[in-house]
Amino acid sequence: MTSPIASWIFTDDPIATETAAGDILACYPNAPKQLILKAPQDYGVKRIGHEGAFRKGREALWGEIWDWFVTP
Repeated sequence: MTSPIASWIFTDDPIATETAAGDILACYPNAPKQLILKAPQDYGVKRIGHEGAFRKGREALWGEIWDWFVTP
């Protein structure tokens, strides 16, 4: 795999930790990789956790992810 990979990790996620994400990204040695560590406060919310990234109120995060997909 040589396609770029971005992994958003949230400081309050007990499952997808920075270490776990790094281990997974290491499985793709030929892909350009980016690990993005964010806190819920970065988006003005109290919690994101493991499953909250696409809940209402996280629109700023959605825009950030969308921008990554459409930026060459």
